[in-house]
Amino acid sequence: MLAQLLDIGLHGDPRSIILRDTLTLRAYITTLADMLALSKNAPDLWHLCRGFVDMLMPLRYHPSLEVIEIVLVGFTAVASSLNASAHADFLGYVRPIHDWLTGLFDEPMAARLQPQIVALGAALRAFSEKAEDNLHRMLDRLDIES
Repeated sequence: MLAQLLDIGLHGDPRSIILRDTLTLRAYITTLADMLALSKNAPDLWHLCRGFVDMLMPLRYHPSLEVIEIVLVGFTAVASSLNASAHADFLGYVRPIHDWLTGLFDEPMAARLQPQIVALGAALRAFSEKAEDNLHRMLDRLDIES
């Protein structure tokens, strides 16, 4: 079901109600974020997360504060749902998301978004630290084997 919901957002008509109406977009992204959080053990989790992140990336620069707020929630759900060892591909998204997040601090809306900005920053940091730990373990294993 999550994949079908994601397809609506990814391949739907840009004039669809999901993208036109802020309240509907908010409900849609919140639903996807909640479903990701409940799907942590799904075998195709990275595929679902990648589709969700690909949908969220262009929304980072939406003019509506409400949309930016829910995009922060969506990215946080992805970073919190992924297992760093199994889904290191997400690291390619971390830098652009981090750069965007850093830029948000310069925006007038930053004070209102601070809880979501901090939550996403913490989730990205935790994900990156897990990925780094896994990399060190793999390198240590290579040293032992050689």
